Amino acid sequence: MTIPAGLFNTTLDLQRATETSDLQGGITSLLVSQGYIRGRISSLSSNEKVISNKVYTDATHKVFMDPVDIRESDVLVWSSWSFEVLGIVNPSEAYHHLEVLVREIE
Repeated sequence: MTIPAGLFNTTLDLQRATETSDLQGGITSLLVSQGYIRGRISSLSSNEKVISNKVYTDATHKVFMDPVDIRESDVLVWSSWSFEVLGIVNPSEAYHHLEVLVREIE
């Protein structure tokens, strides 16, 4: 069972860093789109920054989304805003939805 589509009001581009070798022996890191996902972005209050006994002092927002392959350090892009993924919670391990703590990248 997933969350009704009407509750997700935002389309986000999920991006992941990939490393490639350059011709001079160095490594270049690029963000590559993993696809678009539906979600809802919510600002955090100070008491919401503790999840799963971890404190996320840098977290600025929480993103609710259907379960997808998302990892810490991935980047979510919405319009002109970018958010770094800091933590991922699967409430009650039910695979109903994910709650992703993010930090706005300026």
